[in-house]
Amino acid sequence: QPEFRRFFNHLLARGLCPKLDANPFSSSDAAPRVEMSAKPAKQRLRLSQEQFWLIYNQAGEKYPFLQIAMAISLITTLRRGDICDLQFDEHVIGNLLRKQINKSHAQLSKEFERRGGHADPANLSWNLDKHPLLRQVINRARELSLSHQRCPSLLSHKYKRRYKSQHRSHPYQVLPKFLSDAFAEIRDETTDTNGKKLFADVQPKHRPTFHEVRSLAGDIYAAAGYSKAQIRELYAHTDESTTAIYLSGHGEKWQEIDIALPSGALGNEF
Repeated sequence: QPEFRRFFNHLLARGLCPKLDANPFSSSDAAPRVEMSAKPAKQRLRLSQEQFWLIYNQAGEKYPFLQIAMAISLITTLRRGDICDLQFDEHVIGNLLRKQINKSHAQLSKEFERRGGHADPANLSWNLDKHPLLRQVINRARELSLSHQRCPSLLSHKYKRRYKSQHRSHPYQVLPKFLSDAFAEIRDETTDTNGKKLFADVQPKHRPTFHEVRSLAGDIYAAAGYSKAQIRELYAHTDESTTAIYLSGHGEKWQEIDIALPSGALGNEF
């Protein structure tokens, strides 16, 4: 605000703002001010466990890949783009699932441009021996891939017609937008135990999206007794105002994820 106040004083002194009667950033109570409003809070509804399983079961026949994506998101909290990027040869290495987190790498790249230097963005690793649920989901993705011309992506789908895209390396690969659209489609078709559609009374813009599975996962891990610090590590949050920039240059560093969902925490099974 002080910078804007000085800037407009400069313009007003030279008559360059003829329609302004006073500096809008003035601290004087007699002058009109520019009100700084906070960023509006997200208005999307959260997804409950019950709703998750209703949507998950509804997706089974039409979009098996959506069940796989929902399961991976719930277990790992990976974002939509990271899940769609997963490849068997590149990310499933022996007994490990490893993924460089796209948002973390992108944010730190911007920070490098601003400050210069090096840092260690989030690279997460899951030992499948310690995460049997995740191994089960990956095995199911392999089986689905075999029926889809051995698609190298963990998410594969046989489309009714061929789509051309420079971002699709295989004709059956699932891209992020299709994943979001499929989730929204199944979500709006899903009914509760009384036969009423889950979100019939909610405006479309306020209905939970695929991203809300990630939020639900955090709630489940918290209810299972894991700390906020452990869940934050799993989320791979990168806060530029508080995250220190470390010198690196010794190759990629992988953070093994030790927290796992205990049996019975989900109230259902994949």
